[in-house]
Amino acid sequence: MSAWGWRQDIMAVAVLAGLLWAAMAWTGVALAQPYTFRTIELPVPIAEGASCSGLNNDGDLVGLYVDGHGRDQGFLLTSNGQFMLMPLLNPHGLTALRHFTGWYADARTFGFLHTGLEFVSLSIPIGSRSSSLTEAIGLNERDTVVGDYRDDTTGTFHAFLYQDGHYATIDPPFWTQTPFGCGAEGINADGAIVGNCSPFTYVQFQGQFYPWMIPGSDYTFAHAINRWWGVAGTYCDTACHGFVYGPTGFRPIDVPGATLTEVWSVNDAWQICGRYLDAQGVSHIVIGDLR
Repeated sequence: MSAWGWRQDIMAVAVLAGLLWAAMAWTGVALAQPYTFRTIELPVPIAEGASCSGLNNDGDLVGLYVDGHGRDQGFLLTSNGQFMLMPLLNPHGLTALRHFTGWYADARTFGFLHTGLEFVSLSIPIGSRSSSLTEAIGLNERDTVVGDYRDDTTGTFHAFLYQDGHYATIDPPFWTQTPFGCGAEGINADGAIVGNCSPFTYVQFQGQFYPWMIPGSDYTFAHAINRWWGVAGTYCDTACHGFVYGPTGFRPIDVPGATLTEVWSVNDAWQICGRYLDAQGVSHIVIGDLR
């Protein structure tokens, strides 16, 4: 597919999304309101590169930071201020029951699903070939996981879905036309999936794939999709900005005074979380709330 073909498909997915949003009895908060931003400080002595990667409807969040010894440390921070350290885990999607997914490194990189009572390591079986890297990224309330894995033979990334002990590769049909392959990043309760095939992103629903990108951007990365089919992520032109694409259309997300804003999650109340860089290049966790 040519670049022009991709841009034609942007219009197709916009029409599709508009029809889906119009068909739903949408009772969420009006997105025409502006966002206010809250910087979240972690209760640890040193938290470099801090970022939020998952936000549930109660305002609990998971994320990652680098400690004073240069080690990645995952964490859970509840809306009432309880802080739980998850050493050496990189957590992502977070549900109302505080189930979460993510990955960790041993001799290989494994995905995981943590349900409170159970910790399931995820490594994609690909026949006679090997995969030493699996990243579990998105999670819905049914504990369906999406993410990516690398085929070590070709070096190509593939999107996968995991549910009830079963794996499935869910690559878009255009994955061979990208330099590195594709990955899935978010899934909602309807089973709608968002993913990325650099430099563009895609929406998948009921076996149909719709590639698109923010017009004028160099790269578009979709990271999450909520129950209202609102897509959140990051796009880059001369700088990188967050975005939310919902029933009132596209809106950029920029923390005032920041040199970079990334959005990694959106919940059903249209709160977003991610990170921003200040003028000194320091990374801060941020939550955006509608006024």
